[in-house]
Amino acid sequence: MCFGKAKLDRQNTTGNARYERERDLEDNRKDVLQPHLGGKPNREFIVAYRKEAEDYFSQEELARYE
Repeated sequence: MCFGKAKLDRQNTTGNARYERERDLEDNRKDVLQPHLGGKPNREFIVAYRKEAEDYFSQEELARYE
């Protein structure tokens, strides 16, 4: 399958593709953090995105989960 004029130069094996996805997730973990985790404020999100977290949570929640 070809998308537009771009052509894939290599084919990933299942193991290689999985490794690359896991590596990509590790490298970009901060980018995929969600504000809530299990219905509660996500501490990692609050620490990583302090300014943005103020749009999601009250000051009491921020203080409790920092």
